[in-house]
Amino acid sequence: MKNVISAVCIKCGAEIEPKPNITVCPHCGGLMDIKYDYKYISSRVSPSDIKERRDYSMWRYREFLPVEESTPNTPLRVGWSPFYEVPKLAEIIGIKKLWIKDDGINPTASLKDRASAMAVAKAYEAKADTIACSSTGNAASSLAGNAAAAGYKTYIFVPSRAPKGKVAQLMIFGANVISVQGSYEETFRLSAEAIDRWGWYNRNAAINPYLLEGKKTVSLEIAEQMDFKMPDYVAVSVGDGCTIAGVWKGFKDLYSAGFIDRLPKLISVQAAGCCPINTELQTGKPWQPMEENTIADSIAVGVPRNADKALRAVRESNGVAVNVTDEEILAAMRMLGRTCGLFGEPAGVTGAAGIKKARQLGLIPADATVVGIISGNGLKDVNNAIKAAGERLREFKDRVTIVRSNYADTPRVLADLGIPEADGIYLDLGVSSYQLDTPERGFTYREDAPLDMRMDQRQTRTAADIVNTCSEMELYRIIRDYGEEKFAKNIAKHIVRMRQEQPILTTGQLTEAIKAAIPMRVRAAGGHPAKQTFQALRIELNGELKVLEQSIDSMIGLLKPGGRIAIITFHSLEDRIVKNKFRENENPCTCPPEFPVCVCGKKSRGRVITRKPILPSEKEMEENRRSKSAKLRVFEKALSSGEEAG
Repeated sequence: MKNVISAVCIKCGAEIEPKPNITVCPHCGGLMDIKYDYKYISSRVSPSDIKERRDYSMWRYREFLPVEESTPNTPLRVGWSPFYEVPKLAEIIGIKKLWIKDDGINPTASLKDRASAMAVAKAYEAKADTIACSSTGNAASSLAGNAAAAGYKTYIFVPSRAPKGKVAQLMIFGANVISVQGSYEETFRLSAEAIDRWGWYNRNAAINPYLLEGKKTVSLEIAEQMDFKMPDYVAVSVGDGCTIAGVWKGFKDLYSAGFIDRLPKLISVQAAGCCPINTELQTGKPWQPMEENTIADSIAVGVPRNADKALRAVRESNGVAVNVTDEEILAAMRMLGRTCGLFGEPAGVTGAAGIKKARQLGLIPADATVVGIISGNGLKDVNNAIKAAGERLREFKDRVTIVRSNYADTPRVLADLGIPEADGIYLDLGVSSYQLDTPERGFTYREDAPLDMRMDQRQTRTAADIVNTCSEMELYRIIRDYGEEKFAKNIAKHIVRMRQEQPILTTGQLTEAIKAAIPMRVRAAGGHPAKQTFQALRIELNGELKVLEQSIDSMIGLLKPGGRIAIITFHSLEDRIVKNKFRENENPCTCPPEFPVCVCGKKSRGRVITRKPILPSEKEMEENRRSKSAKLRVFEKALSSGEEAG
């Protein structure tokens, strides 16, 4: 490869021969970068030369790619995806100009076809007959399709939560699929062990430097489609970090070869439920592993393998980092569909959601020119597409009234609406995913944010007020009773000690106080040490248990005869209240048990339908980890006084 000088370790600087099967640095284990001879490249090709080419695939940029001249183009046409200017959406977001690069039209419907095409080319050079990888979905299906077209066997490791549409693609393409009951990190480790044992070609983009070179072709196309005039920003959905690193590498290569005269800034966009890379960018603290709680499965990577390159890319570009909630991602799916006619999967539109969020937060100016990349097609994840479109509520659209209030006000709300009785009442208790995934609300211990925790932001008291004003004994009671935390006393002591030095105003400060109070051996063995304390403060602040206990009787009174009330709880104390209140309404008699007849006059109001709570299925827990502690109980109101419903 005359255009390639070497492979360079980004950690120790060592340079090695760019053989087709290299992965990490043999000296220190660091990630490798492909080093080019830009003088040679610019002597062989110019922007005008590329424009005249009729090969409308990623291979039109061969001078910028690490392949031998004798290596054939891969069979499927990957790349040269549509590039649209979308003025209507730019106006809605509030920026000067916006373009969308739709990579969902690639052969297997995602940007990752670019990396897989490169993997097939390098497997050819390595004389391999089998290619393997781990993936949350898109990399798997793209490898399966590209390898099948070129005649290679594939072994693909996917977490069991991968959407059915993506797994179906693997089966159609004839891949050998290994479904792993675990996280992406566990899936990655298992694939790495298998690859080492069997000698397969490694398509894991996090450690194979050539795959990033395939991904960078999206930037080469953007530059050409913009006549090599750069926008101010490029927004990218980020998971493992490979894609945003590839996007940056493409622009840097063009700049080094003299094809463009300036570099854009990157907008790194992650799902709020899984954002380790952005957390480091936003806080300056080294990233920590995170749970993978987001509908954007393709970027749900709690332990990013390519974090170093991603962090370097955003920092070198003087870019920005922004996190978006699942609700904001679903809104972006609708926004792109209804204003641009473009259909992206959740992970694919996360970048677009981030553009809107970045503008709202003032991270990018109103006169900015921005490119967003849709990295995957919406048909990849039909279930979430249906959710985004609101299909489930369509038949009820004329019968839905949204009211902002506390459920304790249900009698007044129904009276205001002119509804004397209800057929059914359903309560989903606790904090919502939206609230948890929005750091600014102060419910999460995984990001540093104002210590708020108000479910209703119209109230003035916050969790910070509790932490900084309650006595040590009061804090101990709250954490013990509502958090069921066995280290409650020590945590209360550390909180008081810390606030004597300075007020505790952020979730990060509180988390540090909690960690200091819990022994290291306990922290290492269990879940997050702050979980139960945060839960306790939230319950105390919002009066959740008191409101629940005071509301159930009145809600049963609002039901029609035969009507049902169903309540989902996520806390043992909540479940205990629901269970006891339902039993009291089924058998309210307070007479001593030795009395032969009831003299208190209290009548049963109905019956408990669920003698034992309904628990989530294994499938539900796989799809939503937050459902693990959920319990559902149901009570049915009697048809008439003393008569039970059938």
